[in-house]
Amino acid sequence: MSTVTFDEIEQRADRTLAYALLLRLAKDYVLCVYRLTEASRALDRLLGILTAEKLEALTVQQTTWLAERLQAVHKLLAEFSRSSEAETISKLPILANITAKLRESTEDLDDGF
Repeated sequence: MSTVTFDEIEQRADRTLAYALLLRLAKDYVLCVYRLTEASRALDRLLGILTAEKLEALTVQQTTWLAERLQAVHKLLAEFSRSSEAETISKLPILANITAKLRESTEDLDDGF
C-alpha cells in the first residue's frame, strides 16, 4: 500500500483548483464570444433594415421614437466599445474581430444621426 504525503495532496488540490479556474474562464470566454456575436448580428440586422426609403416613410412621431431608441442603443454600444473591458477582451483571439466589428457598426449607427 502506498502512502500519500501532504505535499502530494497539496499539489493535487492546487492542480484541481487550477483546472476548475481554467474551466470557469473558458466558460466565460465562450459566453462572451456568443453574446458579442449575437449583439453584432442584431446590430447588422438593424442597420440592414434602416434604409432611406423606410425611414422616409415614417411619421414624425415614429421618427422621434426611433431616433430616441437608436440614440440609446448607440450610447450603450459606444460606451462599451470604448470601455476598458472592451480593450481587455479585444486582445483575446476571436473577440478582437467581434469587438472591432461592433465598434465599426456603432460608428455606422452614429452616422445616421
